[in-house]
Amino acid sequence: MSTNHMDVTSTEGTGCPHSHKASLVLENGELAGDFLSRHFESCKVCNSKLSKLKNERKFFLKQIPFVSTPSEVKQIFEAESDEFESKIKRRVFQLKKKKVREVNKHVWGFFFDLKDAVLSKPVILSLFVVFAVWSCINFL
Repeated sequence: MSTNHMDVTSTEGTGCPHSHKASLVLENGELAGDFLSRHFESCKVCNSKLSKLKNERKFFLKQIPFVSTPSEVKQIFEAESDEFESKIKRRVFQLKKKKVREVNKHVWGFFFDLKDAVLSKPVILSLFVVFAVWSCINFL
């Protein structure tokens, strides 16, 4: 059996190939696209899935209590959040300090290696030879 993937109104087995996008249409509305919005209005399978998701969403929203938090709980959360914020800031500062020390160590290592390379015997001898040749050429 061949399936035409360009045919939007065709259904595969028990449902439409676009029915899995019902939550996208429900959440984003107009942002879901003109094609999907029109398709969900005309397709029976998708329309029933969308209405089912809407009903489930209404049911779940009814389960959420919309009660304000007591002031004692708010104070506890504020105190704990301040404490955690200070711990996080200290930890970030320690990590930055560690990273700076590590970079400094590598920079100092580079400069020590550079000093050792510049002051090595082959470099000094070659500079001496170049200076001697240059002075002989200039003074003769």
